[in-house]
Amino acid sequence: MVASAYRRHALHALHALHALHAKSLTVAVRATARGIPVTGLPQERLVRLHWENARAYAQWTRWGQCLTELPAIERIAPQEVRRPAVRELARTMPRSPAPAATRRDAKGYVSRINAA
Repeated sequence: MVASAYRRHALHALHALHALHAKSLTVAVRATARGIPVTGLPQERLVRLHWENARAYAQWTRWGQCLTELPAIERIAPQEVRRPAVRELARTMPRSPAPAATRRDAKGYVSRINAA
């Protein structure tokens, strides 16, 4: 049972990393949306996975889902929100054509990480 679960996690991790390497944002999001836990991944890989998901959701204009990915990055590795790409994505969300509640939450996030 444990070996089987480990194998599933390893296969999922390999699939997600392959998607990230191939820069296929759609595949990366689908890999994590299957509900397979990614608890066995190293911290760097989890951050990268959430970052790629955030970028994909932003490209699809799914701002609410994008906004859930950025705080996940912050919880895993707080220093990552200082990266210029993360801060730029956070700054674009309040100006996006998202619903008012999402824009308000995005403004709060931007002010919390001092990205304004």
